[in-house]
Amino acid sequence: MKTRLQITTLARIVVIATASVLNVKAADHEAPAALEFSSVVWGTLSLSELYYPMGETFVPLDISLRKRSKIQALEKSEFFELYLRKESTAGEVSYELVGQTALVPNAKRLLFFIEEGDEAAELPLQLRAFNDSLEVFPAGTFRMCNDTSETLQLVLNGVTIELKAGAVELIKTGVSKDGGFLPFSILDSVGNPVMETRVLCQAGERKMIIIHPPLKSQGSLVVNFLTEFIPTPSR
Repeated sequence: MKTRLQITTLARIVVIATASVLNVKAADHEAPAALEFSSVVWGTLSLSELYYPMGETFVPLDISLRKRSKIQALEKSEFFELYLRKESTAGEVSYELVGQTALVPNAKRLLFFIEEGDEAAELPLQLRAFNDSLEVFPAGTFRMCNDTSETLQLVLNGVTIELKAGAVELIKTGVSKDGGFLPFSILDSVGNPVMETRVLCQAGERKMIIIHPPLKSQGSLVVNFLTEFIPTPSR
């Protein structure tokens, strides 16, 4: 009886240990947690029907002109890559890398700007990633992006900031629940006015203002607005 009890106990231990090993191996092979992302293009791209990798497959990219695309899932990785699908005369399908950017560390949700690259670029598309999580870009704020090569002064509703070339900065609007039009102006580095307007702002939305260089050497700055309404969580 004692020997049979020892064998039974040993068998149970082996089963439990084997199950633990299997659980560890299964955990090691679990797919990484997915991120959320959306994207925006500011002009018509020369490349259409773009794809991005998701595991072992390529997923069509939802593209929206001057507004956020629908939310899509993305596996955690080091880079976000876009590919162009190609099919040979023999029917063989391949994917060519056409754009790449590093992901923002620790971001749960991302926003990608997709633009044509310049002639000197290694890849035809230029990508830029932003942390789009509500924790860092909440409702009731403006995110200012200076995509020019010059330092600018921005004045929003009496709040002035200096935004260096390529910099991004957040401004709290302090707008009331009813919202309203806020005065907004752009000045060059020495304080000369470049643009003046009024921007509609509501408490339940967040807005990006992206300032691009002129399309022509003597033209005006190109300013894009990207607005998203954030629904109030239901109780």
